[in-house]
Amino acid sequence: MRKIGILVDGKEEEISLRHIVGKILIHDTQIITPVYAPMQPKASALQIVKVVEGRLNLLVKKTDLILVLIDFEDQDDCAVTKTIELKRAFQKHGYAKIEL
Repeated sequence: MRKIGILVDGKEEEISLRHIVGKILIHDTQIITPVYAPMQPKASALQIVKVVEGRLNLLVKKTDLILVLIDFEDQDDCAVTKTIELKRAFQKHGYAKIEL
């Protein structure tokens, strides 16, 4: 069975997603309870990776894929560019199974 972890940047998102993920049914897939990490969307990609590293290390051991949900709606920078930078920073630190 494939296991998917979710890392979120807000307490409200964590609470909401806890109610939703139990209702998502995907054949041969289990979605692990979302985990909150105090990510700041305006921080650099490296700062975000450093802040979430402890929580990521726990999820990496339990999952096949980790979704990182971070709110970029209040950004001056392009969200796509920020996402690419963040994904590269995660990969540089050895987190290959991250999706944003």
